Amino acid sequence: METQNLDEVNILEGNPTQAKNQSKQTRFSKKKIEELRSIFEKAPVVEDFYSAKELVSMLAKPIAAMREKGYSFESIVEEMRQKGVDISVSTLVASFRSQKKAGTKKSSKKSLEVSESMSEVMLDPEIVD
Repeated sequence: METQNLDEVNILEGNPTQAKNQSKQTRFSKKKIEELRSIFEKAPVVEDFYSAKELVSMLAKPIAAMREKGYSFESIVEEMRQKGVDISVSTLVASFRSQKKAGTKKSSKKSLEVSESMSEVMLDPEIVD
């Protein structure tokens, strides 16, 4: 009768004990993988957050359009506050002026989308929260 060493038996029988010559690698069950997959698929999208300066940069064109229509920085800030964006007039002015000076930079697609949607909200009195 041929004898097998313990390591060969463990491998053949699927015993979780690792053979001496195998590298010690962490293994995970299919059930655990499926559980994680389900959790990840159901996870909500993480919202992006921006600084006041970034916000003003993203809204530079609609802010400029409002200024051209005769709105003061104070009235623009008041509109922003009514929409839940708490920003000071001095921050708006400083950020807007620095953005205006750096106006040669092109907006990203995401910035343009946010800018357009925010200008629609700020300029259209029919849109409510």
